[in-house]
Amino acid sequence: MYCYRCGHQLPSRGTTCPVCDTPQKRRQRSRQRLFLGLFIFLAGALVGSLVDSFLFKGRAWDHSILGPLASDQGRPAVGAGQPATGGNGNQSSSASVAPPPPHPSPGPGAVGQVPAPEADLPASPAAAVTSLSPAPPGPGSEPVAALASPSPSQIPVPTATVAAAAEPSAGEVLTPSLPSPPQWPAVKLSFEAATELEGGADIDFHGSLSPDGRTLIFSSNRAADGKTGPLQCYVKEPTPGAPAVLAFPWPGQVWTPELLPDGRTIVFSSDSQKPEHLFLIDRETRQSRQLTTGTAKNMMPAVSPDGRFVAFVSNRRGNNDIWIMGLDGANLIQITSGPEDDREPRWWPDGRSLIFTRIKERYKDSMIMRVPLDPQGPPQPLIAGGGRHWLADPSPDGRYVAFVRSKQADGSGNGIFVRRLESGDEFAVAPPGLGECYRPIWTRDMTGLIFHAERANRKNLFLARLRQTPLD
Repeated sequence: MYCYRCGHQLPSRGTTCPVCDTPQKRRQRSRQRLFLGLFIFLAGALVGSLVDSFLFKGRAWDHSILGPLASDQGRPAVGAGQPATGGNGNQSSSASVAPPPPHPSPGPGAVGQVPAPEADLPASPAAAVTSLSPAPPGPGSEPVAALASPSPSQIPVPTATVAAAAEPSAGEVLTPSLPSPPQWPAVKLSFEAATELEGGADIDFHGSLSPDGRTLIFSSNRAADGKTGPLQCYVKEPTPGAPAVLAFPWPGQVWTPELLPDGRTIVFSSDSQKPEHLFLIDRETRQSRQLTTGTAKNMMPAVSPDGRFVAFVSNRRGNNDIWIMGLDGANLIQITSGPEDDREPRWWPDGRSLIFTRIKERYKDSMIMRVPLDPQGPPQPLIAGGGRHWLADPSPDGRYVAFVRSKQADGSGNGIFVRRLESGDEFAVAPPGLGECYRPIWTRDMTGLIFHAERANRKNLFLARLRQTPLD
């Protein structure tokens, strides 16, 4: 017989090889197995770390079959400036941050300024928010998170204190802490004239005013060298001829920017993180914060009147639905669901409901819906009746809705209409010499609408001035 290790002939009637089965050889083989095992362990840890970093964004435990059984105890501590996450990857429902500083008093003559009796709306107090349990992420998407964006530092979250989530009563979703709504006088509105706010050969659209009415914020593809560039965020005084300045540089396209009540924080969507995600940025410090992550598309953000929540559109469950989350990235709540395409959310002035566009047939049939949030209920049609109705915004007094209606069956011939909800009476905002008009956004004093219009194959921003007369 021969040794299976070294091939030497074994002694007669013996099984121990005198060459390779010595104590020294056995110790050498033990060391070799020990080093091999250690090498395999380190290599596995390295590969696992790379997979966790690049594939699961540092949250591989949430994708484990044991993830739902684990508690938050023993998890790695969340870094400074990042909210804690629970077992399902959503931020915990308890966070305490400083409320936003009061925004400056508007100067005289500011466009969109609220009349004196209603101008000094109190800041949102630090109050508890009761919410349903955060919805788990759907297939192909990751939970909402507040992760590092292209800026290395984190922006302070401009929200009030969010209390620990309690078990809500049936139908309850959230209770925004809002001041009492101003007592608007009942007035009749009519279109008077339109003023061009931003023109030229560039694309200028997605415009809105700051809460104090002194700053116009919008997206534009202008470039310093005269060439067309990516869409970026610009700000200017809302007067004709006032220069527009870049609010902040950004590595991708910037859509639907909107100023928070603090007057300095901007929420927007961008494709700088594919496919499209939500961001916050402080226009003074340039510190930014990414609000959503994952493979789902998140877009069309709209900030609540108290500046604590953002409504947005996400396809994380397959279809475009309306979602809400806090500006700290917590309290993710799905508001609408179903096979329809839900888009363009806007807040009702009291913050207790949303209106949005529900598309039944693309370009041909869509309606304006309203969904209550406090308590939560099913969406109900607000403006319907066949045809295409979309891009709606409620007036500050809640009596009117401005929206876009497509006059042609192919979705063209778009114009702006304003409907008084109590009576159903409508009037058109039809400035002479302009083409199709889109996305009307009310000024805070109800004296006008910011919108963009197509003219000579470009988009420009306008202010539609509205006449107010006492209602009979």
